[in-house]
Amino acid sequence: MLHKTLLTIFLLLSAACASLTGSWDRGLPNAGLPTEDRLWHLVFPLSVAAADQCVFEREATYGFFLDDATTSGDTADRNVPSHIHVRYVHPELPAGKAGVEIGDRIVAVNDEPVGQREASAVSEIIQRATRARIQPLPLTLSRASSVREVNLWAVPSCRLIVKLVDSPMVNAFSDGTNIVITSGLLAFVRSPDELAWVLAHEIGHHALEHSKRAKLQDVLNRFLAATVGEAPQALAQLETERQADQFAAQLLVRAGFDLQNARSFLERIQTYRLGTTTAEFARSHPSNQERLAALDRIAREIQETR
Repeated sequence: MLHKTLLTIFLLLSAACASLTGSWDRGLPNAGLPTEDRLWHLVFPLSVAAADQCVFEREATYGFFLDDATTSGDTADRNVPSHIHVRYVHPELPAGKAGVEIGDRIVAVNDEPVGQREASAVSEIIQRATRARIQPLPLTLSRASSVREVNLWAVPSCRLIVKLVDSPMVNAFSDGTNIVITSGLLAFVRSPDELAWVLAHEIGHHALEHSKRAKLQDVLNRFLAATVGEAPQALAQLETERQADQFAAQLLVRAGFDLQNARSFLERIQTYRLGTTTAEFARSHPSNQERLAALDRIAREIQETR
């Protein structure tokens, strides 16, 4: 199915504070892609690489999503078979490898003409066909005066909801349902690998169900305190942060990102947080020195197993 149902990015920030340029290329097929699509370019490989760890939160993806021509500044031509076009495609995932390109029009799905349906309706047709295990999935595409057919094989992907919010804070977190990153974080990171590290860390919290465990422990603590007066048990936040870091390091390598840039991010964030770190944050997170030492150890272990 299209990954747009798995990942929703809410753009609540201005273009000025969300500009991703220069080092953000990372094989992007179009340097002029909007911020949303450039973020997809990072989340797609991470979500696919994390699929095995999200066994209860998995869905299939082909690595592209659609748009209505009229909603993207293009004018729908009712004389063409379809006005639905490919807005974004990741070149390293099934659709991109099969030759699907940005701008291609979707004429038919599994030999069913899409006619003048909206992009959301065509996405649902693709999702139904994928759930019905129609593999490979035939798509008929048109570009200019040519028509061609491609066959797509879906790959498993971790279901993610990523929200991008307008805030000067350099921050990201997972609440068990959403992964939230701030515009301040986008302004702070210097490369796709650095942002991928932050995303991978939060995916770790998501995949390891840390938020659900914390909520369960909180409920248990309240119950014990109310019934037998037992002292609450610690939520072991330090350990969950260590687990998320280890998960992130391994995920970055599997997804093809540079782990060394994760180290540079941690070094810079340490300087940024001097004088701003609260006592609560210090209690719930390992020190950056500890995180750097652990990252170096994980990197060595990964290298030794190759």
